[in-house]
Amino acid sequence: MGKNNSSLCRVKPFMDFLLEDIPRLILFLENLGIDVSDEIIKRENIFYDGHYGEKALKPPCDYLCKLIETLPNNFYAQEKIISSSDSKTRNIRMSLIKDKEMREKAINQIKEEYETYKDVLRGAIFLEGSSKPDVFIETDKTVIVVEGKWTEKIATENTAFVEHRNQMVRHIHDAINYIDVLKMEKKIYGFYIVTEEFAARSETAISKERFSEKLSEQFGVEGFEEQINAAYKGFVTWESIEKQFPNVGKRWKEKPD
Repeated sequence: MGKNNSSLCRVKPFMDFLLEDIPRLILFLENLGIDVSDEIIKRENIFYDGHYGEKALKPPCDYLCKLIETLPNNFYAQEKIISSSDSKTRNIRMSLIKDKEMREKAINQIKEEYETYKDVLRGAIFLEGSSKPDVFIETDKTVIVVEGKWTEKIATENTAFVEHRNQMVRHIHDAINYIDVLKMEKKIYGFYIVTEEFAARSETAISKERFSEKLSEQFGVEGFEEQINAAYKGFVTWESIEKQFPNVGKRWKEKPD
């Protein structure tokens, strides 16, 4: 973690503040168009760094299989694999690029092992790990994923092996998988908390309109576009939060303890 870590310097102090009085949390979410006022909210179902840790959300099994299946045409991933410093992992992944039979074997292995991993995926055949939103809130009817940006310059638009994999798309996609795997019917929402400077620089990337447009270029979300788009609530700024809750600014940190 860098000295200007957004999770510890902004997200944790803000969430600690909200959890001191649950109606504050409800009010904050209402301003984003998320109504949880009649839902059961338990503190043990809210995750962030410093409070049960960040919640790990597995990507869908079909998505992981598609990553393997499309490796021969994924030149972005191939470049990353070739330049890997771990020779054992590199050799396994190089064989997946070159050998169709090896890809089929890996896909079958993913399908067989997927359910045995509760949240963290391990092994060379897994080309994407679990996403970890800065905040994960689960009520009896709703799942909410939040990504905080403070000193970061731009929104994250890729993963190690996928060139077009927006961070919020990933969080929401994996949250959909989370409720599907557990056979739950819940609403899903996702949003950013950013600085005004970040918003001014990146609004075209994190605005509702641009988010909707970029879904067509995202890898592996076919069939989920409408659900992901409906879940995205845009962004709110840290400065507007200070105006809504004047006392919370006193808790901001310039570096982690």
